[in-house]
Amino acid sequence: MYARFNTIFPVLALTIAALAPVAAAHAASNKHLFGDWGGLWTRLADDGIDVQAKYESDTAWNPSGGKSQAARYADQWLLAASLDLGKLANIDGAKVYVSLSRRDGRSLSKDAIGNQLPVQEIYGGGQDFRLDDLWYQQTFDQGHWEARFGRVHTSDDFAHFSCAFQNLGFCAAPYAILADSGWSQFPVAVWGVRIKYMSGPWYVQTGAFQVNPSYGRHANGFKLDFSGTTGVIAPVEIGVLPKLGAQNLSGEYKLGLYYDSSDTQDVYEDVTGRPAALTGLPARVRNGRYGGYVMAQQQLSTPSAGSTRGLTMFAHLTLADRNTALIRDSLTLGLSYEGPFAARAHDRAEFAVARYAFNERLAHYQRLLNTTAAGPVGVQGAETDFNLQYNLALTPWCTLGPNLQYVIHPNGLHTIDDAFVVGLQAKVTF
Repeated sequence: MYARFNTIFPVLALTIAALAPVAAAHAASNKHLFGDWGGLWTRLADDGIDVQAKYESDTAWNPSGGKSQAARYADQWLLAASLDLGKLANIDGAKVYVSLSRRDGRSLSKDAIGNQLPVQEIYGGGQDFRLDDLWYQQTFDQGHWEARFGRVHTSDDFAHFSCAFQNLGFCAAPYAILADSGWSQFPVAVWGVRIKYMSGPWYVQTGAFQVNPSYGRHANGFKLDFSGTTGVIAPVEIGVLPKLGAQNLSGEYKLGLYYDSSDTQDVYEDVTGRPAALTGLPARVRNGRYGGYVMAQQQLSTPSAGSTRGLTMFAHLTLADRNTALIRDSLTLGLSYEGPFAARAHDRAEFAVARYAFNERLAHYQRLLNTTAAGPVGVQGAETDFNLQYNLALTPWCTLGPNLQYVIHPNGLHTIDDAFVVGLQAKVTF
């Protein structure tokens, strides 16, 4: 009983603090919990220094389904600074960004459900203190060209999707890409470079990013050397950001391909090219892996031209290397309604569903393994996740996101009961 109370208490405390009437009128007009800090935030911004301090938590409980029932809590503290070198050092178009974070807590997906798509997006990255970003960015040719290099995350620029759900399947890059390549995602940074060209609503970009799984391990949050590097991932993406119709409805469409040079085990063949499940020999090693994605997001309605309020639809499709991929393909569909009520212009109601299909060659390996003494093992088919969430903007500095999730065939297995998840996401800007 004490452990469960200790898990839920931080979220309850944040809720009470957000709803407390103390200085409510003052709080409603500020973007930070403690206001402008006596004018400090404004002075720093005027000088070219934009500082952010944020807290986020994800609480999840599965009253039914999964391997067992439990409640888990995970959180993150973030401190970041963006430096405008045009103001600070007279270097036009130059910017430096640095961020630090601390993550704690446990994963309900790992501890109780046993599914692939984490039901708490804030969990991961070693659950420790780490350097998240340290990069330099420069624009050229009146903003048409942009270059960035340093400690970065591939998903900040490629296959990027804004994070407003508690389920990681609908947050940042599509999860299948993260599972089947050396793609890096916050908070685990790698050394990398990205070059982007923009012309009107169109852009094209490419880059090269280090693949180093050791960076994500606990106690490696400030590891900067190259030991543990397995290869380089090189993505290419072309996209368009149109404004449609008389109401200038915002859209975002992107097509991307990537190649990861890391050596990766084949999911079916052994070193001789025969079924590894039958021979018992080591898996064949493939020199590199690849994949692609299509992503679309389109605002469908708005109460007035240029407004962010209204209904938006999004869809993501991924396809990965059949020789090495855990998840061969995935499809995500969703709807988001910002400002569903005139009096709640900054709230957001959202619903999404994602189907992640495991590699049929992997399933064939598992079925063959079940004909030998090494079996039985589960045969993975597809996992489908649903996330219904309402992000309540209590103040400009505090958002609460109660949500319901449902997981069909966790980890693609019929042997794990479908899981129902009740969640609560909290975000506070200091």
